[in-house]
Amino acid sequence: MSLRYRLDFEDAVGRRGALRAVWAGRVSYRFEFRSGSSGPIVVDEDDIAAPRGVHFEVRAEGLWASILCETPGEHWSFGLEAFGLEYDDEDDASAGGYGNRLPVGFDLEWEAALGARADASGVEAALGARADASGVGAALGARADASGEGTVHGEVLVASERIELVGRGTFVVDGKRDGTRKP
Repeated sequence: MSLRYRLDFEDAVGRRGALRAVWAGRVSYRFEFRSGSSGPIVVDEDDIAAPRGVHFEVRAEGLWASILCETPGEHWSFGLEAFGLEYDDEDDASAGGYGNRLPVGFDLEWEAALGARADASGVEAALGARADASGVGAALGARADASGEGTVHGEVLVASERIELVGRGTFVVDGKRDGTRKP
């Protein structure tokens, strides 16, 4: 079984991003960002060693990424320090062609919309009433199918540009974890 994460966000001026991570033995990680002032920026790594502990924190050459459950059903944080590729256009990005290598990073937070926090169909229901906030691995000890609308805020770093971001976003995590610390 695998554990899958998906975060999609967009702010009021049209900057948008998408994060996809799959933990199935090894890890596949992809982040796409469109600022509107340049071509699509993509960080894509398909063969990353699985996290050593219960938290989703991975490292590969030129990449560090973290996904952490701060408060089940309410608050998740996402971190990235990597090298990505900036493409001229969407076609190049989709085809995985050649792009300009540049440093990419982010420190983002997703917080559930107020109504979603009270909704029993969210992460808290999937995890049970008492899920501690010690991290995604501990919180996902049982099956977890979670999704939610919310707010995404933080900053995205592209080369020397620092982009403050406040927008709306959807976060989904699903999969199964057991006591073996393997998906």
